[in-house]
Amino acid sequence: NMRRYSCSDEYLSISKAMEGVRIVNGLECKLSCSNSK
Repeated sequence: NMRRYSCSDEYLSISKAMEGVRIVNGLECKLSCSNSK
């Protein structure tokens, strides 16, 4: 039971990290787009 809980915690932390990466990538894309103009 505890193992399953830690697994879901790990999945949540990974999905949060991926979401953060996606946000950073979006910001970098906006910056590069505005810089190229």
